[in-house]
Parts: sequence; structure tokens; C-alpha cells
Amino acid sequence: MTDSDFTRLLSQAVKTAKKHRGLMMRINKECILRYGQPFGDLTINETIDLEKSVGEGMLTAKRFDLLMDEINLSQRH
Repeated sequence: MTDSDFTRLLSQAVKTAKKHRGLMMRINKECILRYGQPFGDLTINETIDLEKSVGEGMLTAKRFDLLMDEINLSQRH
């Protein structure tokens, strides 16, 4: 890989990271409205469960709601 190629790759990574941060801020705000907690408050196991769901296909709002319900039920016990 040339320096120029590597520079383009780094630039793409920075742009993607900025976009990801912005999207996560929006997701956190919506999670607070819907579930009373930001997405960032999920434990590592809960986050892994959500990521496994994404591996099974697109993570829809309905699927996310079901997963959050499961997480909230497990936290109550």
C-alpha cells in the first residue's frame, strides 16, 4: 500500500468515526426517551446480545424494543 493509499484509508476511517459518533448520540437520545437509559448504559453482555442480533440481519426498531424488554426484565430479577 502506498502512502497515498494509506492516507485515503485513514481519512475514510476518521470520517466514518465522526459519522458513527453522531449516529450514536442520536441513538442515545432516543433510547433515553424510549427506555429511560442511554444505549451507553448497557452492560457489555447486553451490547454483545444486540450485536449478535445484528449479525442475524438488520436490527429493526421492533427487534431492538424486544431486546430492550428482555434486558429490562433480566435487570429486575
